[in-house]
Amino acid sequence: MADLGRDQDGTPALYERIESARSWPEVVAQWRGCQRSVDTHRAAIIAWFRRAGADAALADALYRRLVIPDGWAPYRDAGAVLTALRSRNVPVAVVSNVGWDIRPTFAAHGFADLVDTFVLSCEQGAEKPDVALFRAACDRLGVAAEDVLMVGDDPVNDGAAVRVGARVYVLPDRPRGTCRGLARVLDLLPESEESCC
Repeated sequence: MADLGRDQDGTPALYERIESARSWPEVVAQWRGCQRSVDTHRAAIIAWFRRAGADAALADALYRRLVIPDGWAPYRDAGAVLTALRSRNVPVAVVSNVGWDIRPTFAAHGFADLVDTFVLSCEQGAEKPDVALFRAACDRLGVAAEDVLMVGDDPVNDGAAVRVGARVYVLPDRPRGTCRGLARVLDLLPESEESCC
């Protein structure tokens, strides 16, 4: 609202409508498969905001805010764990269902050099739980799936990595900017099998 020079008094009510609309059947239907390309993702998100009552200019501004690096806060333990993995020469892949290029966000938070490769649904034309994404990550890292620990937060989407032979560690949901319990990953990697995605 501020970026558009608008009065922000209605912002809490708009936020509540947007959150409520997230579960509306027509919004849920449009979200299915939307992270397979940048264009379909943008269209689905803009439609969600419009259904919640945002006009075209505001929906566009909200979408821009969603995809910029400043719109995201890493978990407090992410940097330390990625640094520890790098110091142990553990190759790291980010496998993400996402509708835009998140590499600039990693760079903005100082993590770009701590990740070896990104396998993004919007670039692959497929979303987890499609095992093609996990296979692509293993191929890019040059490791066998059996030597990989998949770390994620979705038992269905991330848990599908077991179908290619990877071990999976599912983290509980936590508020952004807090510690996620990610350090446990360092204890789960045997010295002889050090790959993480």
